[in-house]
Amino acid sequence: MKIIYEELNLISIKNFHRINFFERIKVNSILERNKCYVSDLGYNYPIYEEQTSFFSNIKTKFIIQSKNIFGNFTISARYNNTCWCYRSKGDQYDSIYHDHLNTSTVNSVYYHQICKGDSISFLDSKDEELIYYPDQNELLIFPNYVRHKPNKPVGNRIRYSINMEIMTQETSDQLFNYALY
Repeated sequence: MKIIYEELNLISIKNFHRINFFERIKVNSILERNKCYVSDLGYNYPIYEEQTSFFSNIKTKFIIQSKNIFGNFTISARYNNTCWCYRSKGDQYDSIYHDHLNTSTVNSVYYHQICKGDSISFLDSKDEELIYYPDQNELLIFPNYVRHKPNKPVGNRIRYSINMEIMTQETSDQLFNYALY
């Protein structure tokens, strides 16, 4: 675990979850099948169909990792266990700054499949853009109020990132400020 942008409480966990080539193909197939749930959400869609335990495994691993970082917290009754996929390729992408104030306390992005040079942007308290270049299999964890957006992918390979959220009874400030400082 490494804090990469202290002001934003942005945490990186390299090699969070690694899978082999054949498992990746199977997960990618599930991600493609779930695109049928897309409506006006653009390239961001929920993952409802799963023939493997991949998504439940990474979600459980994310919760355990979060409890290791933040200590014991109480999951809210408003908690939603759904993982979301952001899919992009070349010019097929949609990117706007957003936060997760209404849906989470702790937000994360797992980089399932990306090209070297793919990036995500964050806005700091002065609205200055900070660009981060994640690695494949990396997990970023950050508070719900951090504004961010995926940037245009650099290659022509499909980019898949998985968003996972935890809604707690504690505030993001209570969790992040207590645990990290």
